[in-house]
Amino acid sequence: LRSVYGYTRQQLPPAQRRGAIIILGMLAQANRAIVTDDIDLYLRIGLGKFGHQDLVLAKYTCMILQCLGSTRSKRPGAAAAAGLGEEEIKRLPMNNPIFDGLQRIMEEPRCDPEWFPAAEQALNAIYALGEKPDALAARVVRNQAKLVQGLLATCSPAGGADDSMDVDGEEPHESPAAKLVDPWDLTRLVFIVGHIAIKEIVLLESVEAELKRRKSDDEPQRKKRASPAASAKGKPGRGRGRKPGRNADDMQVDSDSEDNDDELNQIAGTTEDEIGDIISAIRERELLFGTKSVLALFGPLLVHICKNLGKFSDRLLTVHATAALAKFMCISSSFCEENLPLLLALLQRAKSPAIRANVSIALGDITVCFNNLIGENVHYLYGPLHDSDTRVKKTTLMVLTHLILNGMVKVKGQLGEMAKCLEDKDPRVADTARLFFGELATKDNAVYNNLPDIISSLSVGANAVNEESFARIMRFLFDFIKEKDRQTDNVVEKL
Repeated sequence: LRSVYGYTRQQLPPAQRRGAIIILGMLAQANRAIVTDDIDLYLRIGLGKFGHQDLVLAKYTCMILQCLGSTRSKRPGAAAAAGLGEEEIKRLPMNNPIFDGLQRIMEEPRCDPEWFPAAEQALNAIYALGEKPDALAARVVRNQAKLVQGLLATCSPAGGADDSMDVDGEEPHESPAAKLVDPWDLTRLVFIVGHIAIKEIVLLESVEAELKRRKSDDEPQRKKRASPAASAKGKPGRGRGRKPGRNADDMQVDSDSEDNDDELNQIAGTTEDEIGDIISAIRERELLFGTKSVLALFGPLLVHICKNLGKFSDRLLTVHATAALAKFMCISSSFCEENLPLLLALLQRAKSPAIRANVSIALGDITVCFNNLIGENVHYLYGPLHDSDTRVKKTTLMVLTHLILNGMVKVKGQLGEMAKCLEDKDPRVADTARLFFGELATKDNAVYNNLPDIISSLSVGANAVNEESFARIMRFLFDFIKEKDRQTDNVVEKL
């Protein structure tokens, strides 16, 4: 496989080299030595000339390089049992040649749709392997922003951007800002900052987990040091003396260790709750509002584009800008609350099915991150179930299935909207709805408890079903009632 992947004497069909790296990537999941034994090969081929000619090859090369990184195992000795040394799970310095190759892939000036998945995997590799991935990510953003220089000033409030919303105009026309740059340059920029936003969330969560792990590991040693000190204070005449055999160097080592512990406590707090509060504060106030944050510069730009979709004629730009805005909203609850009305307007008024599907997914993510913000607007989650586009409808159904079955959304009379999907013309939507109710029936009387609301929703309202569909839906749902005789009588009484 390596010889096929690295063959350079003659021209190979792209699919052949891609197939080799895909299989190597599968094998590397189980044995990282496949990557470490010949890493120069991947840098020379996948991140070199061949990768720049074939971005699909570059994407899979970035994916296999991610196997060099590893999360710390929760089970003691598991890393050693898997053949992973302690030095192998450490992050790489940012001057490693790997990051130069990854940066070149991200800054490839190509008008190719395959650039987006390649750049996504390159960013994933940077954040999986680098000691300071945010520094390299910021450099990539600055370099890409140079191509759209002057646009931020035009879109900022100081540049005269109004607050009116034109989600989708009847006749798209380019704004003055859109004429300043190539749409591909701007699209690449908003894609990069959007994915960096998600990776920063993941990075902060890993930092929080690592700080808590260090606290937990240091706790026994701290108690051991505190115990002799306490006993020494309790013995008169010996509290200020030194133990026989202990010299000044030993005392200095203890002092340095205590200073390091104090420094860690000052940075991360003394309890796990304090660590969590500090990380949450960074996420809430610094990433999108900090004076030194690169991402803070692009929030107004994304809002401007999404408020004026009708003024930007490039479809790819509007789709990626909407997705990037949704990713930004998953970082900070205040930014999310401020722009949630805009996102809901996009869900209802955007003409592009891709945008409506992305917003539906984004609302599911926001529900997980900031459940209290969605509580009052939960009915918007069910609206796309009646969308004219099958892809939007199926995406929304899958999002709701995940949220409801995992207890992230409390069902308050909306299951009827899900039940209507059982009679959808598209078999994929109907099959997904059947799967949902089959899983829901495994929970304690979940279907039975909601039957009155389901029947009411099916019978009345703007989207009521006809009599034949009603009979088929109820026949399907009644199969999930366990104690049929007694519970059926109860349902009739409630109705």
